[in-house]
Amino acid sequence: MKTREQRTKELTTPSAVRAAWGAINAKYKDFNAPIYLKIGNIAGRAKDYDDGTKLFLDTVKKKQNDTKKFLDDTLKQYDAQGKKIEDLKKEIDSTRDDMGAGKKLSGGAEPEDMLERIDELVKGTDDLISERQSIFDNLMKAYQALEKLLSDARDKMEKTIDTANATLDKANKDIDAAELDIRKYVRGYYQNALDNGKKDMADAVNKLLAEFGK
Repeated sequence: MKTREQRTKELTTPSAVRAAWGAINAKYKDFNAPIYLKIGNIAGRAKDYDDGTKLFLDTVKKKQNDTKKFLDDTLKQYDAQGKKIEDLKKEIDSTRDDMGAGKKLSGGAEPEDMLERIDELVKGTDDLISERQSIFDNLMKAYQALEKLLSDARDKMEKTIDTANATLDKANKDIDAAELDIRKYVRGYYQNALDNGKKDMADAVNKLLAEFGK
């Protein structure tokens, strides 16, 4: 029995157990006799094995491609949102700290002049607070959008990986089961051939097990 991780590391190309058995069976047609077929259907389980390895490899590739696409798309949106945040930060920094800037005050010493200066400073402060508050609100919204982007991407990626792993686990289990059956059938065919004095057939069917070492 191999784990999903072991199979992923070791399986690099689809198996060809069915073709290998087909070549053996074509040379030794006696394997089609009821005395052998009652032991088990090697051809059928070989097909199951090959189908399982193909599904496993296809799923590994799809899992890799899908998660990479999620990552690339997310990073692209992340960079765009990051630029928006940086622009808002610059906008905050560019607001004038001098609350009286641009205001022409009389600078007079009369009480009315002094009051006017205070009034202008109050207005400048109110304008600055309003301006910065608006930018700050937009900045917080941009951060929240960034957080949602990453959270959604993580959820989607986790779901994609979990779905792929479930398929891989099933395929891996099916591959193991098919291999166990084939090994059992090969032992039966091998012994049957020997019992009937056909060592060449016994040796031929035994060579099928080499497919599992590839």
